Amino acid sequence: MKKILLIEDHQEIRENTTEILQLAGYQVNAAENGKVGVELARQNSPDLVVCDIMMPVLDGYGVLHLFRKDESLNQVPFIFMTAKSERADQRKAMELGADDYLTKPFTESELLAAIEARFQKSGGSLKPSAAPKKLKDAHEQLYNFLTGVFKEEGSPLIKYPKKHFLYSEGQYPQSVFWLEKGIVKKYRTNSFGKTLITKVSFGPDIIGLMEGLSQNPYQSFCETSTAIEVRIVPREKLIKALSENGVMLMSALQLQSEENNILVEKMLHLAYTPMRERVLFETDLVAKQLADHGYAESEKIFNREELAQIAGTATESLIRVLHEK
Repeated sequence: MKKILLIEDHQEIRENTTEILQLAGYQVNAAENGKVGVELARQNSPDLVVCDIMMPVLDGYGVLHLFRKDESLNQVPFIFMTAKSERADQRKAMELGADDYLTKPFTESELLAAIEARFQKSGGSLKPSAAPKKLKDAHEQLYNFLTGVFKEEGSPLIKYPKKHFLYSEGQYPQSVFWLEKGIVKKYRTNSFGKTLITKVSFGPDIIGLMEGLSQNPYQSFCETSTAIEVRIVPREKLIKALSENGVMLMSALQLQSEENNILVEKMLHLAYTPMRERVLFETDLVAKQLADHGYAESEKIFNREELAQIAGTATESLIRVLHEK
């Protein structure tokens, strides 16, 4: 039985459409907004998506953008349904990668015909994506390979204190770092002095690999959030090692794509999620990550200003939300 994910904020339309699809022999998973829809898709990949455009929390355009950036979901056929009927809206939907577009009100036969057309075009069904497994393998293989590279180079274990910069925006990459112990953060500051922490890394992890593979200057700062222990290998030697091993080079490129997708997802999350929900989500996530890596809450790794920078909001707003929690 083919699985269809239905994303529609209007309860009556959602229930009626679900009933129609079930009567047609489809297994239906329904979501009341785009955020819930994306979460459901990642838990159980659908064979096709039918999605409204105008929705709270995350609209249909945002949902489609996340689908097309996710290697495990980017081949899933995507049909928009919306009250919008202007050509500009249709053009935007298709430019983003939608497979079809239904204008409300539509008949049951129009909906079912559009769905069947998508399945026929994809050969009746989609092959399950192996991307999650491949990404996991890419991580493990690349980490094992790089561990060998660092050992061959005889890279000494270096200790840096908290608030030490591994690199700064505008510098050209000279090295790649193997973080064995500790926490580092990547952040960017705009022309108005506002700072956004874009990534928090916990050891063991590779720092600066994606930047090291490019010839462009760093676009962010990387600063230690705790005292760390790190090994360093020159960029040229790492590139040489990867160029001599095609499989590992492909793994590195896969991880680069994944990191870009994660950054895009975070930006969409900051843009579409209400401030209060965003603050609670990000602070809970940081607390879980710290606990998973053995850091006690009493250590206060991140102050409230830094938590606000992770959540993309003002410090005063974060304090108010946490006080009301």
